[in-house]
Amino acid sequence: MINSLQSLRGIFAILIFLSHYAIGPDGHRVFYAGGTMGVEFFIVLSGFVMCAGYEKKVDSHSISYRDFMTRRLIRIYPLHLFCLATWMLCTSTFKPLHADIVVPNLLLLQSWFPDHKVFYGCNTPSWCLSVFLFLYAVFPLLSRFYASSKSLFTRIFTLWWIAFFIFIIVLPDDLEGDYTLWLTRIAPPVRLLDFVIGIMLWHLYVRLRDASFAHRLQSMSPLAKTLLEILPLVLYVVASFAFEELTNKWRSAALWWLPTISCVMVYALMDRKGGALSWLFGRRWLVAFGNASFCFYLMHVPVISVVARGIRHFGYDPDAWTLFWISLVVAIVASMVVSRWIDDPVGRWLRRRLLRH
Repeated sequence: MINSLQSLRGIFAILIFLSHYAIGPDGHRVFYAGGTMGVEFFIVLSGFVMCAGYEKKVDSHSISYRDFMTRRLIRIYPLHLFCLATWMLCTSTFKPLHADIVVPNLLLLQSWFPDHKVFYGCNTPSWCLSVFLFLYAVFPLLSRFYASSKSLFTRIFTLWWIAFFIFIIVLPDDLEGDYTLWLTRIAPPVRLLDFVIGIMLWHLYVRLRDASFAHRLQSMSPLAKTLLEILPLVLYVVASFAFEELTNKWRSAALWWLPTISCVMVYALMDRKGGALSWLFGRRWLVAFGNASFCFYLMHVPVISVVARGIRHFGYDPDAWTLFWISLVVAIVASMVVSRWIDDPVGRWLRRRLLRH
């Protein structure tokens, strides 16, 4: 496990929290760009991590497709059902539930529907699980394709990335409905581009890690290493300012490709031998929260709703920022408790019973 990247999971999960938390009656978000930024990081990192954990097993056929997908479903589905049930309990008391929204969310098919009432319906963050399920399903095919023909794999996806940019250019700014958002950020085949970036980053990382390049990086002065670690953060800041100025179609995942690529590569290569930021991201408490970041990601929207309604039920009406901090703390604590005492034990129990030994 690369501690820096694990800690960054938690930090990006909090950025997603900021994108969903509305301050004031106008619905202004604390940090709206944090949502697309965080999701991009998670998808790219997922391709990177899938290669680290499963590439050799998949390419050598030492793990069956059934067992691979069973492991992936065990990882995402129990917590998804828990959060979906929580959302339904919180929602059913003040508005009706509709099967045409709940069923696609239950089956993790919501991201295939170009309608925000479906893909953002129910527990909003779960739309990304629908994307992940698709990416996991095609990962063995992608991995074996890369292993059999690296040059062809690279050419095909380079053309796909170019085609995606051309598509954004020609896409009308005034496209009706949710199609702009769906076609540039939500549809699972579009997010395959980000996932493949993660796969290719893993192979680049392995080459650099095993070469003298990584040693030279780690041998730099502490100040030089820290400045290098700051570079991806600067790129994220620049992209965040651009995000606020761009039209919806340009707020696609492509805006975050360069910052995310640099972030994953720099912190992976600097792990345990980097500068001040690598030292910070290696702290046990940050790594522990990074381990619980998946729970935090899926739970934070129901937590925001429960906290707000619970406090007001007892006659309190705190200002928006007080409620924000309470919600954030409760979400962090709840996610770590659920991760350790519910999600992890349930996952172990299911693996013992469903996987072949």
